[in-house]
Amino acid sequence: MKTITLKSHLKALLAIFLIALTLGCKKEEENKPEQKPVEINADINAATVWKNIVDDPSKPDYIIKKAQLQVNEALTIEAGVVVAFEADGMMRLPVNTKGFILGKGTAANPIRFTGVVQTPGYWRGILILSPDDRNEFDHCIFENGGSAAMQTFVPLSNLAIFTQSNVSGKLRLTNCTFRNSAGYGFYVGGNAIINTFSSNTFSNNTSASILTTPSQVQKLDKLSVYNIDNGAKRVEISGDDFTELTEHTWKNLGTGVFYRINGDINILSGLNIEEGANFEMATNVMLRVKFPSGYLIAKGTAQKIINFQGVVNSKGTWKGILFNSSDTRNELSYCTVSNGGGQRMFTGLSAANIGLITQSGNTGRVTVTNCNIQNSAGCGMAKDASSVLTESGNTHTGNTGNNICN
Repeated sequence: MKTITLKSHLKALLAIFLIALTLGCKKEEENKPEQKPVEINADINAATVWKNIVDDPSKPDYIIKKAQLQVNEALTIEAGVVVAFEADGMMRLPVNTKGFILGKGTAANPIRFTGVVQTPGYWRGILILSPDDRNEFDHCIFENGGSAAMQTFVPLSNLAIFTQSNVSGKLRLTNCTFRNSAGYGFYVGGNAIINTFSSNTFSNNTSASILTTPSQVQKLDKLSVYNIDNGAKRVEISGDDFTELTEHTWKNLGTGVFYRINGDINILSGLNIEEGANFEMATNVMLRVKFPSGYLIAKGTAQKIINFQGVVNSKGTWKGILFNSSDTRNELSYCTVSNGGGQRMFTGLSAANIGLITQSGNTGRVTVTNCNIQNSAGCGMAKDASSVLTESGNTHTGNTGNNICN
């Protein structure tokens, strides 16, 4: 009887303890202050740290109410923070201030920049004009931007770096995700500089993964993923002069990923194209390898052919590749060049996929081997009397004119 009584007593005490514990927890929860996001209505004019203040990762920690938030001093954003922008809102890091941004998340707790409403094109994006080398995003998500242009000459994008007053915006970008933009995922314009670019992912962006200048293409890496369900599975390159101090290499970014050349590029220094890389050329554009210091090396293999084609698979879509450089390193090997010949690349030279000219005492020169020269609206290759074409093992198919026009 005593044993039974003792057990019953212990059970009763345990029940009372559990009830008290439950009531205590409920009381603690009731007394816990409600987690509310911080509303940002003013520019960042003093060194500021944004902390993760709302436990729920689906809810914002900070809501940007200001239409254009200027970061004029250091802004540090901690892991797990969610920053949400009101409709058409944006963040801007201007020139000639002490402003820079450091956003370092983790794989488990990324920083997220998004819209108050989760729809593509709800807010404008983040524009970096600041030349500070400390500008950095790591393990961040940029989504639903591109509602409107952030500045003249800056296209719709989630994130952009640009040049203003001859000052180059700079940025380090690693392990970040760009998705659901109404324009580009990431834009690089003017003389802006990518300090670091690695292991980034692009998906569901309306225009393309990236639009960049020729000088920054070599910063793009093979660890990044450029073609997950993008509206356009490509990296776009704006037309410009390519003038660099050292030889640059444009990499093969992977199966199904194309570089699209949007405008004429004058190659005035060394450019090396990696085997297997794919290019599509916009209407009426050309690549011109120019004297005195330009050269182009495009050496594929039988297994990894380098492909230059029109944005539309039709004769004459683009002009072609013109060699106006006497550099002996000019070479096309195991390449396919198609859909060119839409217009003459130089006065007096026949329209062709590949052209060579001599100008101002500079002899056009190139070696072309084991290439497919096809579907030109003019000749396969064209040269003037003084240029030097070395060719062997090439195949010409579907060209309107002769294989080689002199």
